[in-house]
Amino acid sequence: MADKSANIREVKVLSPYLDNSGAEYLIKMLKNKVKIKLITRKPDKKQHIEALDILRKHGAEVKYDKMLHARLIIFDDIAAIISSADLDGEGLNNQRQAGIFTTDKIIIKDAITFFDKIWDLLEDKNT
Repeated sequence: MADKSANIREVKVLSPYLDNSGAEYLIKMLKNKVKIKLITRKPDKKQHIEALDILRKHGAEVKYDKMLHARLIIFDDIAAIISSADLDGEGLNNQRQAGIFTTDKIIIKDAITFFDKIWDLLEDKNT
């Protein structure tokens, strides 16, 4: 989806952990003028901190949720990936993961509602 992101306006991401491997995908979309909203855990590892710094410099909005465990990527209202994989090298390349890619409108609508509720709860708590 990152390579086809010219037709996407907004991507919403839940990933407790990420590093430069995952950030690369999001940066491709940011360079195509896609708005990125990311909820992650507050970083405690150098790779996570660096990835978030790079994403912010490219215009991503980032909020922290210490309770986050879900992994989800929503592309506008057209597709979603619900997966066990974090957006880091381990989750993307070195571990056995499971997930689904869906274009089912009801599932996507529910995923957007789930994301937006968390985003709004965090609005006044994070910068």
